[in-house]
Amino acid sequence: GVLTVHNADRAHIHDIVYEDIRVEDAQEKFVDIKVLDSKYSLDRKRGSVENIYFRNVEILNGNFPVSIIRGFEMHTEMSRPRNIYFDNVVVLGKKVESPSDLHMVVELSDDILFNGTAHAKRNPASFSRWLSFYKETCLLGKWFWFHRVSQGKSGS
Repeated sequence: GVLTVHNADRAHIHDIVYEDIRVEDAQEKFVDIKVLDSKYSLDRKRGSVENIYFRNVEILNGNFPVSIIRGFEMHTEMSRPRNIYFDNVVVLGKKVESPSDLHMVVELSDDILFNGTAHAKRNPASFSRWLSFYKETCLLGKWFWFHRVSQGKSGS
């Protein structure tokens, strides 16, 4: 991803500012914020991600990839990225006003604001839009769907 924050342990990641950035060609993911369990995790407890700011960020050209904000939830634990701010983010000449403008998948996250306006805590319609986009444009997506079709498991 181009602008990422991944928290795979119990750290408290906060007050990160991405400001005055111009991206010539974003590949795979534009924004990728996750709390997760990974093969690199050294701890069983997840930390938090909060107060992440994207100000005056612009994608100038190229393919426009998906963005993801995803929290972590297990039986006894929940960690949701929160207070994520997008101010004056422009993609291919269009000002971003909502998660759908960023082809964004939002899961288990709270308080995402675009230009000072709060948006729904979860955007369930975005997953089908993202999946459609991913199938059509991403190399990994093309391989995945080709592989499933070749095994007779297309599902569509």
